[in-house]
Amino acid sequence: MRNTYCLSGLRRLYAEKLGRGGSKADLAHIRAVIRMISPDEDFRAIKAVRPHTNRKGKSGAVWLRAALEVLRKANAPMTAREIAVRILEARGEPVTPEVLATVQCSLLTTLKRRIGSGVTQSDGYPRRWTLM
Repeated sequence: MRNTYCLSGLRRLYAEKLGRGGSKADLAHIRAVIRMISPDEDFRAIKAVRPHTNRKGKSGAVWLRAALEVLRKANAPMTAREIAVRILEARGEPVTPEVLATVQCSLLTTLKRRIGSGVTQSDGYPRRWTLM
C-alpha cells in the first residue's frame, strides 16, 4: 500500500526543485525517497514547476504604504483601479493593462485585510476606499 499523501508531496517537492534549479544531490535524494515509496515511479513524467514571484519582488506592505499615501491625498473615495493608476504614475512605471491588473489585485487583497483598522470600504460596486 502506497502513501499517496507523502508521494504527492514528494512529487511536488521534486518538481519545485527542478524548477528552481536544485542541486543534483538534492534531486537524487528526493528521487531515492520517492523510490522507497513507489519503486516504479517515472521521473520523466514529473514536470518542473516554475516558482511564483511577486511583481518586481514587491510585497503587499509596499502596495499598502503607497495606497495609504494616495488615499491621504484624495478628496473622495477611490476605486482600487484609480489608486493603482496613481501609484504607477507616481513611480513613473508604465500603466499597461497587465501591470494595472496585477497591482489592482494586490491592492484589493491588501486593502480588504485592513478594513476596520484605518481603511473603510463603501457599499456598492465598484468598491471605493477611504481612510477613517
